[in-house]
Amino acid sequence: MYNTGAPQTFWVNDKDELLTSASTGQTRTQLNNQFVWNVNFESVNDSQTVVTKLAENIGNSFITNDSNSITSVLSSSEFNVGYNETSILAFKGNNKSLLDTLKWIDPTTSVASQTKLLTTIHPVSPTLESLTETNTEKVKTINGGDNKSIIIPINIYFKMNSLDTNQAGLDSEYIDLNSTVSSIRHVKKLKFFLENESDNKPFQFSIKFNINRSRISGMSMDPSRNSNNFELA
Repeated sequence: MYNTGAPQTFWVNDKDELLTSASTGQTRTQLNNQFVWNVNFESVNDSQTVVTKLAENIGNSFITNDSNSITSVLSSSEFNVGYNETSILAFKGNNKSLLDTLKWIDPTTSVASQTKLLTTIHPVSPTLESLTETNTEKVKTINGGDNKSIIIPINIYFKMNSLDTNQAGLDSEYIDLNSTVSSIRHVKKLKFFLENESDNKPFQFSIKFNINRSRISGMSMDPSRNSNNFELA
């Protein structure tokens, strides 16, 4: 379920914290014997050289840089927040909450910070251990019926810019999209993997999310028609 050419993808708990395990001396975002996996890649080419990844690495220099900011990944138009280091993930203050304000603020503010769209999407589980099977066969039996279903919530996290909302002024206290002439679009995916032992083949599927900072409508005139007729573009 993991490809070494792509960062690990995160689950979150109901407190919006990134779920990790460091039992092996290296941060992992999933455990052995899970019966539902959050896959970290969409596809691999025939020669096994190009991996279409679903997440980007947030790195592990938060204490060194004295900042928990992960806007470099949150602003990606196609990748969710992921991890791909050989050490243990160490946020400043060990703050793994995705609602930590500092994660969504640019360390160095620029003009681009005013309109930078920040997004990431993650499935929810109480703990990583809740996704693992511990019986002798390591096989999870799921019976039919809605009352026996496994429900996996999905949280979408977004912020309309990468500014500190405690600052005063336009784009910090409020966001004015009235004069916006273009949108920022993010296309982000989740991929799940379940191994069906009875069929001896896995069941996997992807969910794609299209997120736009604003929907733009403009007025254009077709010169080939009567000048009183307009079309919305």
